[in-house]
Amino acid sequence: MAEGRVSQSFSVDHVEGSGRVAISSSSRQTGGRARACLAALTACIGSFAMGSVIGYPSPAVPNINEHRNPFRVSLEESSWVGSIITLGALFGGLIGGSYMDRLGRKLSSIAINFPLSIGWLIIVAAPNVAWLYVGRTVTGVCVGIISCIIPVYIAEIAPPAIRGILGTCHQLFICLGILFTYAFGSFLPWTWLAISCSVVCNLFSICMSLMPESPRWLYGQGRKEEAECALKWFHGDKADVTNELRELEENFKVSAEKASFREFLQPVLYKPLLISLGLMVFQQFSGINVVMFYTVSIFQMAGSSMDANVQTIVVGVVGVIGTLVSIVVIDLAGRRVLLLASGFLMGLSMAGMGAFFYELAFNPVYAKESLTWLPITCLVIFNFGFDVAYGPIPWLMMGELFPARAKGVASSTATAFNWFCAFILTKFFVNLTESVGVYGAYWLMAGFCFVSLVFVSLVVPETKGKTLEDIERSFN
Repeated sequence: MAEGRVSQSFSVDHVEGSGRVAISSSSRQTGGRARACLAALTACIGSFAMGSVIGYPSPAVPNINEHRNPFRVSLEESSWVGSIITLGALFGGLIGGSYMDRLGRKLSSIAINFPLSIGWLIIVAAPNVAWLYVGRTVTGVCVGIISCIIPVYIAEIAPPAIRGILGTCHQLFICLGILFTYAFGSFLPWTWLAISCSVVCNLFSICMSLMPESPRWLYGQGRKEEAECALKWFHGDKADVTNELRELEENFKVSAEKASFREFLQPVLYKPLLISLGLMVFQQFSGINVVMFYTVSIFQMAGSSMDANVQTIVVGVVGVIGTLVSIVVIDLAGRRVLLLASGFLMGLSMAGMGAFFYELAFNPVYAKESLTWLPITCLVIFNFGFDVAYGPIPWLMMGELFPARAKGVASSTATAFNWFCAFILTKFFVNLTESVGVYGAYWLMAGFCFVSLVFVSLVVPETKGKTLEDIERSFN
């Protein structure tokens, strides 16, 4: 990293005739990075809340059917419980861009707590499957909005040298939220698990109220004094932020107006949009949400002697480890190398899952006696590979690629498209397995993973260490 080494020295220079105090670049970097990390990690509590929504059905649906409850969930209904949040998230993604552009990144993050909490309370009080659908839809809308806001907020506040690291924290906290539901769902009833998830929403709202708004958004709204205050929050109250304000001014001279539809026919907009949409396709059709929604059911179907909940927790832990690895190497190795490695590992593991279920279908005795280790091994490799790159990087690059004037519309489009792809695969996964067999479905997902290698090699640019302005200029 060009800015990776930071001196511990601290000096103060008085700027003659101005009365301002200029903090040395080394201390500005240290203070700016520390506060950027604090703001990004606070925003990522929302990512944790998002992960808890995604992971909830995996332990909850089996729990509903195993214990005395006023209703049961059939196989068809469970596919809706898992997939209906993606429809809600699709809608949330469509409105998320305009929502955060109107209210700001900070206020929109705080306000999302109310509907998200309502959604969890509907799930807690659900007397039948229909109300479970309603609660999941409401939480899904909120997930779509959160998945639009958090990557953009982090990209706008993060220094270029650590933007990859902080952007990856979004995926890390999603994984932690999923792991939270797996772990607590192994011993909590489904209602108390939902209550536990709702607590996270309130924590997110409280903590975000203490953070600054994005200086880039404030400046774009003409609130220059507030933008200066926000910059000083990051760099220190006595810091001279003249250079940062000048960069924002130059950027908004170029992109003062909102992008029109006609402008999306220009390379500076359609190229990053197509790249972002492509990454979203391969992220979802790798099969990640099938794995997240149906992990417990997959292990129950495989017939392993190890408890399905324990195996699910192991997979969740490995996902967290994979994201931690990504945080360490993303600004060293770059985005492209990690995407290529991730696509290969996911393809390999999905091919292995297909091989296991092929043997289970045509040679069940051999599969149950000799291959029960294969599903957990494949899903561990898959989760690790996904969370190293294809989990965090599509969201990270969504925040990096688009110019300020198009960020709301383009981010909404990419987010909604992501959740549309997620809905298609999760809802029709059961139908797909009935048509081509479980093994055929996994081999199809493996094919998407291997095709992603070609897409990344030929199309995806490297954004490591570049400012957002440099990235925008590269598409002109």
